[in-house]
This record gives sequence, C-alpha cells and structure tokens, in this order.
Amino acid sequence: MPAVELVAVNQCSGNSRGFFDPRVASGQLANGALGNAKWRGVPLKALLDKAGIDASAKQVTFDGADGPVLPTTPDFVKALDLDHAMDSEVMVAYAMNDADLPMLNGHPVRLVVPGYFGTYWVNHLATINVVDSVYDGFWMKSAYRIPDNPCACVEPGTAPKKTVPINRFTIRSFVTSVADGARVPAGREFEVRGFAFDGGFGIREVALSIGGGKSWVDTTLDADLGKYSFRGFRTRVWLREGEHVLMSRAVNAIGQTQPRSASWNPAGYLRNIVESTRVTRCRVVKERAMSVATLPVRTALATAFALAAACGALATKIELPPETARLANAPGVELANAQCMTCHSVDYVITQPRGKPLAFWKAEVEKMKAVYGAPIPPEDIGPLADYLTRAYGTP
Repeated sequence: MPAVELVAVNQCSGNSRGFFDPRVASGQLANGALGNAKWRGVPLKALLDKAGIDASAKQVTFDGADGPVLPTTPDFVKALDLDHAMDSEVMVAYAMNDADLPMLNGHPVRLVVPGYFGTYWVNHLATINVVDSVYDGFWMKSAYRIPDNPCACVEPGTAPKKTVPINRFTIRSFVTSVADGARVPAGREFEVRGFAFDGGFGIREVALSIGGGKSWVDTTLDADLGKYSFRGFRTRVWLREGEHVLMSRAVNAIGQTQPRSASWNPAGYLRNIVESTRVTRCRVVKERAMSVATLPVRTALATAFALAAACGALATKIELPPETARLANAPGVELANAQCMTCHSVDYVITQPRGKPLAFWKAEVEKMKAVYGAPIPPEDIGPLADYLTRAYGTP
C-alpha cells in the first residue's frame, strides 16, 4: 500500500492537570506531556477498504500488544466512529521522524489520530475490529470522559450530569524560549519564541503580551507544517528593568481562541488558558552553572526513551534506576508500600493533592480496587485510607 506522511501533535489527556484549582487526583502533570512529530504509515481507511466493511458497522476498536499490569484491570481498548476511522487521516504508522518507531513510541506500528488526545493513539497496535454497536469497554464508557456541554466544564468540586468521551484538542499556545522565573539581561532586545496548536483547524495568528495581558502585539508565524502540527511563532521585545509577565494567545482558522480564566472538570482535562511566563529584566546577570533537579521517575523515563530510540526493538530490555523517594513515615506505611507500590511509583503517590480529608482518600483506594482491579483486601481499605490521610491529608 502507498505510504502517507503527516506532522501531528500527540498530547496526553491529562496534560497540565497539575495546575487545576481546586486540585484533582491522578498524575500531576505540568505542560510538557505532548510532542510533535512526522509520522509515516498507511491510512486506516485503506486497510478497512481492503478488509471490507459491512453495512451494519458503527465503530472500529483498537487493541495493543501490551496488557494490563493486573489480570483484573480492564484491557486498554479504544474506539472510533466508523466515519472518523474512514476519513483518510487516521493512520497506522510505522515510522516517526524518518526512522522506525522506537519501542516506547509504539513499535512496530501504532495508531495516529490527528487532532485527538493521545488516549486514542494506541501503541503496539495488534488488533483492529469493526463492530456493529457502540463499544462499551471501560476505557470508553467509564474512563477518559468529559462533561457533555460546550465548555466541557462544571462548577469546581461538582460532578457532571452527563459525559462524553474526550475527543479533540482545545487550542493552546506556549512561550518556550524563556522559562518561568528567568532573569534576562537589560540593554538589548531579545527574541521570544513559542508554539501553538489546535485540534485540526490550523493556527491563524498568535499575539504576545509583555504586560500581563494589558496590551498585545502580533507575532511572526513560522512555516506551516500542516493543520495538526505545532505552529511556531516569534517576535522581538524590549523590556524595561523589573518584572514582566509574558503571555501568548492563539487564534485558529475558525476564530477559536484561548480563554483568560480556567474552566474546571473532575478529571483535569482540556486546560487551554492563556498561560503566563514571569521574567525579570535586570541590569547585570552573573553567569553561573545551572542544574535542573528531576524526579527519579522522570530521569528513568528520559533514559528509557533515549535507549529505545537508539535500538527501536520491541524486545528491548530497559533497566530503570531504583526510586529514591519514600512514602512518609507514619503508622500504616508498611501496608501502603505493600499495596500501593504494586502499580504506582512513590512519586505518583506523593504528588497527589495535599490536605484532602479521609473521605477523599477512601474513595481513591476504593476506586483502585473496583475500577483498576488492585488486589486490596476489603479489610485493608480503611487502614490504607487512614495512612494516606495522616501522611498527606487532613486528619
């Protein structure tokens, strides 16, 4: 079959969840759980056409070669409506950035669903099924869902009355050439750069504010690599001495833009607020060696990705460094180590929202057992919740 190529963003559904206020449970991600790459593969439509589709078909399901951590955890199967699966843009990809897919990026083939969140981009794709009903597996019917209203939001702390599966990206933009809290030298212009993207309409313009949103200037857009790709932007600015708040605001081809205030939903999805980058313009900046502190798990993942990119084999064995973080030393820590560490890292546990009451932690433990199949005996639920409340919550 002839190959096709596409540049597209893959973004985790929970990207930026760590900034939700009030905080929500699950992985406390900042803004970095996304990437942009060139994908090569075969249109899913070509495969389905070759296989033949019955008139009764409604959806297509996708399953990877990887399996659950525990036998009681639901298998990760995702589904697309037939019209979407047949739109000629959904791809079964075998190459990334002109090389075979690395193991940790889905080798040997993965699903690429441009403009949709990464939950649909099934890695190590092994099985494609056409079904004549709406697939009701756990990862479609219960997980990865958003409020069914125009803003996909609810009042903080409340639950939505109706939900739908998460789907297309919202429009986003980021300043990336200078870090939040950076000090920049006075006396000369400096270039501010960043990127924007959306769910597939394409970026029309990006404006920059150097005064916390009080006024805006247009930026110059980089080359257009396609409507599903990052679109770079840049402009030169002159800042007087003192503190400044840089903001970027993107507009897409149909006029959608980013809000100034954040919406909220209980899963921590779809953040696309105008982000702020605070910088200080100073007369003298002393040169000094800089180091970036990283969590052990992040270091391990970076090492694993580098190794996988080098060898790209599905059977690659990757040795991860041991964790150095430890659970808080409080009554019940031995039980927590025995039960929680079956699936989670210590970092995952200790970065959950702090100051939550016993009811919150009990609900989280019960969810791990009922939803994800954690082998927690019923008699351990209360003691585990008690420990997590003493260590990380509000007794």
